[in-house]
Amino acid sequence: MEARHIQLDFREAIETKKQILHSQLNILQSLKKIRTYNTLRKKEYRLKNEFKSKISSLKLNVNSLLITLPDVQELEEKFTKKISKEIVKEPRETKELQKELEDIKKKLEKLGG
Repeated sequence: MEARHIQLDFREAIETKKQILHSQLNILQSLKKIRTYNTLRKKEYRLKNEFKSKISSLKLNVNSLLITLPDVQELEEKFTKKISKEIVKEPRETKELQKELEDIKKKLEKLGG
């Protein structure tokens, strides 16, 4: 390839030099942004992997907890039976208390109170 020279006046030469410098500046800024983007992508990937491993660990912990905890339905049945027994006992106790109150009132009446 043959080298050719073009003669420019001073103003054109300075304007061309400015354009070349602006182009270099834009290229360097773009390169900086690309490097920042790549760094952020690597960080995002690392954080996603870390998050995934923590979620997996949490899932294992929850599963082991579910295995060790008693069955909720069994507990509900036990408490329901216990509460129903207490409800049945309560009216009897109330009747007994009412009877005792009446007995005490009768004794007070006999004593003249």
